[in-house]
This record gives sequence, C-alpha cells and structure tokens, in this order.
Amino acid sequence: MKEDKVFNEHNENKSPKDIDYYLERLTGLSARLRILSAIVILVLLADIVALGCIAPYFTMMNRYSDYSDYFIYYFIIIFISTSGIFSLLAFHGTKKRGMVYYEEIVDEIEWSSMRSDFKERPPIGIRVVIKDFLKSTDLPFTSGQNGQTLYFALFLALFFLTIALGTLVIFRY
Repeated sequence: MKEDKVFNEHNENKSPKDIDYYLERLTGLSARLRILSAIVILVLLADIVALGCIAPYFTMMNRYSDYSDYFIYYFIIIFISTSGIFSLLAFHGTKKRGMVYYEEIVDEIEWSSMRSDFKERPPIGIRVVIKDFLKSTDLPFTSGQNGQTLYFALFLALFFLTIALGTLVIFRY
C-alpha cells in the first residue's frame, strides 16, 4: 500500500508490532474522518442550496428559453449529488478501516490487562486516541450507523428530485 510506505518513511523507528504505530494510524484516520464528515455536510448543503436556487429558474422557463443554461445547471446539481454519495462512501470505508485498528488496539490492551504483572490502567494517551476515533466515526447531527443511512437517503432523495424536476422541465415544453 502506498499509504503504508509513506507512513513508514516518517516513522522508521516504529515497527508494525508496536502499539504506538497503530495508535498513530488511528489518529490519522480520525483526522481523515473529521475532514470527510465536513465534506459530506458541505456537499449536502451545496446540493440543497443549488437545487433551491435553480428550481425557480427551471419553473420560469418557457418554450422559447435557451436550454443550454438549463443543462449546465442540471448537470452541476447531478454532479454535486453524486459527489456527496461518493464522499459518504469514502467516509464509510475509512471508518471500517479505523474500526479494525480500534478493535486490535482494544484487544491488545485487554490481553495485556489479563497478565498477572499488570497493575495499572492503560496510559491516558491511548485512551484519548481511542475515544477520539470513536467520536469521529459519527457524521454531524447524527450518531451511529443510522446517521450514514440518513445522509445516504438525503443524497438519493435530492438526486432523484433533481432528475424528476429536470424531466418535468424537458417534457413540459
């Protein structure tokens, strides 16, 4: 993986057997999830605003209107909707990859805590990284898997609303 090669170049002193290696990976995935969740919400807002601004324009068109502008706006809105779906898929894939690191780190901590010489809690840095990752797996204004489903449904609804509106305008005249 190209990503692993780049990561290893910056962390030559850490081996994949070291828990710090996976904690740093989890920290990077947490940052990526926050960026992707911001992209998802911004694309959703752009889609709503674009459709809201263009819908009155579509309804004012008559049979003598120039349809070239219409098709440009129409495809821009379609592009925004599909890019929202793809950003949501990227969020989901990154979350799944992070969950693998999360589960392995937690398993390692649990296994270490079962040893007889284990006398203290894991360091606070480890606990903070784990909780930070878990908090970053939720999309804005939602929580859990239902949040991703809600955003997916919104993007699909806006996509099909755009298709329906475009079809009505085309066949109206």
